[in-house]
Amino acid sequence: MSTLSLLRRARRREQATSGVRALAVALCSLVVVTAAPVMSTQSSLARQSTPDCVAWRQTGACRPDGPREPHRDRGCHISIGEGVSGFCECKTPSQPEAVDCSRPDGVFTCASVCSKLRREAADEAA
Repeated sequence: MSTLSLLRRARRREQATSGVRALAVALCSLVVVTAAPVMSTQSSLARQSTPDCVAWRQTGACRPDGPREPHRDRGCHISIGEGVSGFCECKTPSQPEAVDCSRPDGVFTCASVCSKLRREAADEAA
């Protein structure tokens, strides 16, 4: 095998190896970027709570008791529309307000739902 052939083969091997390294770096960056919003979402949810509401907790399979989807949790003042399932985590009463995908009364916020539940509980206690 000639020297030129050996040099070409070595260069191809080097290019292939550098491509794999670049792919590995890109994948690691993707994992870091993808994970970051989940952490910031959880901390921002705590800042968005109200005296009555903790947060919207999203679940899957169109069931309030379906598998949790924490990456889709929302703050108390964010509008929740049709086609999602989950529950409003309220501070009082301790029972969460469950929602399936076919909620008949449309868009709502957990802040308003939890506030209404607190008023109803206070009226019942009086």
